[in-house]
Amino acid sequence: MENQNSLIGTAMLSTIWEKEKKDTLELVIPFIKYSIGQLISIDERVELGSVVDYLSTNFGFYDMPYSVLQKAFKRLTKKKVLKKENGQYYLRIDLSKECRNVSAQLNNMRKNSADVIDNLNVYLNKKHDSIFKKQISKEEVSAYFVKFLESNGYFIYSKIEKLQEVSPVDNKVFYYIAQFILEEYEGKTLIFSYIENIVKGFLLSHIIYGYVDTDYNEKFKDVYFYLDTTLLLCIFGLKSDEQNKGATQLLDLIRKSNIRARCFEHTYAEIISIIEAYKHNISRGASKSIHTIEFFDNLQYSRSDVERYLLKLEDIFKKNNIEITQVPYLSSDDSCIVRTEDYSKSIGEKELKKFLSIKLNYKKDEALDNDVKSISAISTMRNSKSFTKIEECKAIFVTTNTPLVYCVKEYTGDNDNCAPLLISDMDLTTLLWLKNYKRFSDYPKLKLIENARISMEPTENIKNEFKKKIEQLQAEGVVNEEQAVAYNQLIFRKKEKIMELINADPDNISNIDECDLEKITRDYYNTALNAENTELKKQSKQDNELINSMRRATNERIEQNGKIIYIVLHVILIILISLMLVIPMYRLKPQSDRCGFGDIISFVLGILGLLDLIAPRFRKCNCLIRKIVNKYEMHAKKQEHMRINKN
Repeated sequence: MENQNSLIGTAMLSTIWEKEKKDTLELVIPFIKYSIGQLISIDERVELGSVVDYLSTNFGFYDMPYSVLQKAFKRLTKKKVLKKENGQYYLRIDLSKECRNVSAQLNNMRKNSADVIDNLNVYLNKKHDSIFKKQISKEEVSAYFVKFLESNGYFIYSKIEKLQEVSPVDNKVFYYIAQFILEEYEGKTLIFSYIENIVKGFLLSHIIYGYVDTDYNEKFKDVYFYLDTTLLLCIFGLKSDEQNKGATQLLDLIRKSNIRARCFEHTYAEIISIIEAYKHNISRGASKSIHTIEFFDNLQYSRSDVERYLLKLEDIFKKNNIEITQVPYLSSDDSCIVRTEDYSKSIGEKELKKFLSIKLNYKKDEALDNDVKSISAISTMRNSKSFTKIEECKAIFVTTNTPLVYCVKEYTGDNDNCAPLLISDMDLTTLLWLKNYKRFSDYPKLKLIENARISMEPTENIKNEFKKKIEQLQAEGVVNEEQAVAYNQLIFRKKEKIMELINADPDNISNIDECDLEKITRDYYNTALNAENTELKKQSKQDNELINSMRRATNERIEQNGKIIYIVLHVILIILISLMLVIPMYRLKPQSDRCGFGDIISFVLGILGLLDLIAPRFRKCNCLIRKIVNKYEMHAKKQEHMRINKN
C-alpha cells in the first residue's frame, strides 16, 4: 500500500465490515468484483495479474496474495458471477450496476480521506517553523500520514527493511501528526471518526492478507500462545501507560477466548535480567543509563523495592495465568537423545541466527539467541508441519517485534495459506477483536490512541543525545552530580516538556540551557509535591471518614448495649418494688373472713400509703440506673475511640 488510494480502499473496507460482519473473503470480494467490472466485459477472460495490479493501483491493496484471489474467484463462480472453463475464469454477468454503487462509496471515502489530509495539512503548516522551516504541500502531508501509519505497523509490507526506514525528520513529523490525532480525539470530531475508519480498515486488511481462512466463529483448539519479553513487561504494567493498556487488552481477549498463555523459561530469565539491570543502574546512579522501567520510575523504586518485586515475580505470572515452561526436546521420546529422523523437526538454529543477525539490528546477542530459541521451540512443537488454520496450529509465538515476524516468514518460505510461527501482538489482537467484535468494538480507536501517544515519546536517538548533553554540562561544571541525576530523569518523567522544548528534534538538544532544565525540574517537583499533598489530604479525608464511620458504628453498638442494660436493671427494679408491695399488702389484708367496710377502707389506704412511700424511691432508682448506663456508655465509647485512633 504505497499511495493515498490505500486510505480510501481501507476506509471502504471498514465500512463493508460494519454493515456485513462477514468473513475476510467476503470483505474483499466487492473490491475484486469492482476491479473485474472495470477491466473486462461479459464473456472475457479474467486475468489474475490484472486484478492484482488494479487492486494495488486503485485501492492500495499492495501485492494481494494470489491465494486470496483464487478463493474469491471460486466463491464468485458459485455465485454465478464468473464461470470456469479449461482452468480459466470468465465474466458471466454485467457488473456495471454494482460498479456504480461501489464508485459512489469510493467517492464518499475519497472525500472523507481528503478531509483528513486537508485538516492535517493546515495543522502541520501552522507548525512548519518547527518542522521544515517552510510550508509543505498536501501531497507531502499525505505521504507523511501514510508513513506514520506504516511506522505503527498498519500496512502490509513488500520489504522488511521499510519497517526500519524512519529518519529523525520523520520522527519529528510523526510527533506533530500524533498531536493532531490526539487533539481530534479529545475534541470528538468527525475527522477523528474518519481516521478511526481508515485504521479499522488497515487492521482488517492485515487479517485478509495473513489469515484468509479465518472463521470468526471458530474457537482455538489446544493452541498455546507463547508471549515475548516486551509483551510480558507491558502486561505486568512495567512500561508506558499506552503500551500497558494495549497489552492488557490483548491478555483480556486471550482469557475471554479461552486461550492458554505461556512463556519459555529463557523469556522468564530475560525479564529477570532486565529488572536486575535496572536495580544495578540504581546503584550506579540514574545518569549512567538511558534504559528504564517506567513503572519503577513513576513510583521512584529503590534497590530494595526492586528486589521485593523480583521475589514476587513468579506470583505475578501465576496471577495473570501465564505458565512458565521449558523449550521442548528435539528428540521424539523426550530422552534427550536426538536421532537422525528428529532433525526433520529442526528449523536450523545456526542458519536462522545468521539470517536474523543480517536482517535485523540486534543490540544484544542475548536477545537474538532468545528469539532463535523461541522460534525453534515453536517449530519443534509443530513437528515442522504446516497448518492452514491458526486455530489449530498447536503453538505460536506472540511478539511486539513486527520486523521479526516478516523475517521469519521470509526465512521459512511459508505462503499465505500457512499459519505462521510468529504473530505480531497487533495482528493477534485484531484477530481476537474480530472474533469478539461485540465485546471489544472500541479496539481500533484504543490502538490508534495508543500509537499516537507512543509516537510522542522520545526516540532512542533523542534519549542518547539528551544524556550526552547532561554529561557535557556536568563536565563543564555547570551542573553538579545531584543536578545531573535529576536532569537525566526528565527525559522519562517530563518527556512531554522535553519534547516541546526541542520540538521533537534531536538537533535542538545542543541548544538546551541549564535554566530550562532547572525550570522543568522545579515544575516537576512542585507538581509532584502538590500531587503528594493532594494525595495526603485525600488520604487524610478518607482516614477521617473511616474513623468517623467506625466511631458511629461503635457508638450505635454501645448505645444498643446501654439500652439492654437499662432494660435489665429496670426489670430487676420492678421485681424488687413488686416484692415490696406484695409483702405489706399480704400483711394489710384483713385476717377475718368477715371484713367490714372499714377494713376495706383501711386496706386501700394502706396500699396508697405504700405507693406514696415507694414512688419517690422508684424515681430515684430509675435516675440512678440511667446514670449508671450513661457512665458505662461514656467509658466504653472513650475506650473504643482510643483503640480506633491507635489503630
